[in-house]
Amino acid sequence: GIGNDGKPSNYNEHDYYFNAYNPSVQKFITKLIEESIDLYPDIDGIQGDDRLPAMPRNSGYDEYTISLYQREHNNKPPHDFNDPKWVRWRLNILNEFAKQLYTRVKAKNPQILVSFAPNPYPWCEQMLMQEWPQWCKDGVCDLLAVQCYRYSKEAYYSTVADVLKYIRQSNPNQLFAPGMILQEGSSSKM
Repeated sequence: GIGNDGKPSNYNEHDYYFNAYNPSVQKFITKLIEESIDLYPDIDGIQGDDRLPAMPRNSGYDEYTISLYQREHNNKPPHDFNDPKWVRWRLNILNEFAKQLYTRVKAKNPQILVSFAPNPYPWCEQMLMQEWPQWCKDGVCDLLAVQCYRYSKEAYYSTVADVLKYIRQSNPNQLFAPGMILQEGSSSKM
């Protein structure tokens, strides 16, 4: 993905992404997942994290995505990657990708769980264009495993409580398994 500065888009100076707004990238990822299902018929599920489906917020300024936006809006996308209409348009693409991925996995094997492990909302939308409350509302997430990684018990409980508020609003029956950091000695392991 390319950012509004013409450089590879990222949110932390070192994580870069394939352009998930591009159907050929979506198809490539989907085919890899389908191939794993074919090769490993006993697989229990697949899981996307903060990279699937996701894109850094400053993304969408590659030739393909610009031309797609121009065809639909008769105008180039705004230079401000936080422009609300531009954000919504890109979120819709990634939300549709989540739906398509879910449908394709279930077509292969309806018993396979489709799990997503994004970061807490709204941070994940603000940084990585992940609108997981919508995925829950759309019913395309069998197991939501939000990365509630915090270093204190209080912060962890607070984060889980915040996540649960969004889950209750979007799909109160959503299966939820909060992620946590486990510590051994003075080092943390996720």
